[in-house]
Amino acid sequence: MADKNFLSWVGFKGEEESANKPNLTSGSASLERIRELEAQLNDLKSRRDITALSKEEFEILATETAMSIIRTAQQRESRQTQMLSACSMKVRN
Repeated sequence: MADKNFLSWVGFKGEEESANKPNLTSGSASLERIRELEAQLNDLKSRRDITALSKEEFEILATETAMSIIRTAQQRESRQTQMLSACSMKVRN
């Protein structure tokens, strides 16, 4: 429920928008997407001040940035979980 409220807050409209984007389940694809978004953000910063963005441009930027942060956090959590399970298996043996 909290995820849905957050997605609504950042302007996420629904699954139909994400259907056009590639599946980012693999770690390398997610990292590549994050790098792409960071490059786009840097491009926007270099071209003009973010405060000069239209409402739609800002909502898109905010949504993509929030989603990339969420993906990065999920990746970190996944790596930590894997490391913890590997450590616990070593301890058991």
